[in-house]
Amino acid sequence: MEYWYLVKQLVKSDLKVKYKGSVLGIFWSLLEPLSRFIIMFFVFSYIFKSGIPRYPLYLFSGIVVWNFFENSTRGSTNRIISNANLIKKVNFPRELLILSGVISNSINFLIELVPVAFIAAYYHIFPGLGILLFFPFFAIFFILNLGFGFFLGSTNVYMKDIQYIWSVLLQVGFFATPIFYELSTFPKTAQYVITANPVTGLVNFFRQAVIYGTSIPLISFGYSCIFSVFILIAGYLTFKHLKGGFAEEV
Repeated sequence: MEYWYLVKQLVKSDLKVKYKGSVLGIFWSLLEPLSRFIIMFFVFSYIFKSGIPRYPLYLFSGIVVWNFFENSTRGSTNRIISNANLIKKVNFPRELLILSGVISNSINFLIELVPVAFIAAYYHIFPGLGILLFFPFFAIFFILNLGFGFFLGSTNVYMKDIQYIWSVLLQVGFFATPIFYELSTFPKTAQYVITANPVTGLVNFFRQAVIYGTSIPLISFGYSCIFSVFILIAGYLTFKHLKGGFAEEV
């Protein structure tokens, strides 16, 4: 709690910088997922004609969940370097930079959920008890993003290629996550590969448990939970080992 005020100030600073001078302000956070949704909806509704029921809801919910992961981890990659002046002048736990960045993206994620709720309402899908499952979903997703953030943010200080490698991996990861397609459309071997992606379990859990209120994919979600905790521990230990040299490297 000693540094909670600093975390709040960092989060406020992130949001102010992002939307400063913008006419639409915070609504710009919806532009990226909406533009991606419109393009993909057109392609898979009118060109390839996906047969997935309530496809707009299926597609947009997947995009929003993926964006949370992509924006949080991509933002963490340069988090330490972009705050070089703060690191050199102020003595505080460096972990707070990564934490505040993930919190900032969490706020954007919650904003992006508003259109998801409207699309669900259009299909007469309203929150039941399944909405309570949003909290464990969000907690595990936050842990996953924080773990990757610790690892990426610390290693990129010493090896700048990390940010470019991660950008490529994110592009691969987007297509390796069932965002615009159903997992069942692939052969069993390919399904195992896609399921190995921890975001797959989170996307499926969010759709089925939180939105649709149907059966909970416990196995894939359980794997995502275990993987997330592992990444958090590994990422934090890496960050702790490397943070002593941040001031000299940035």
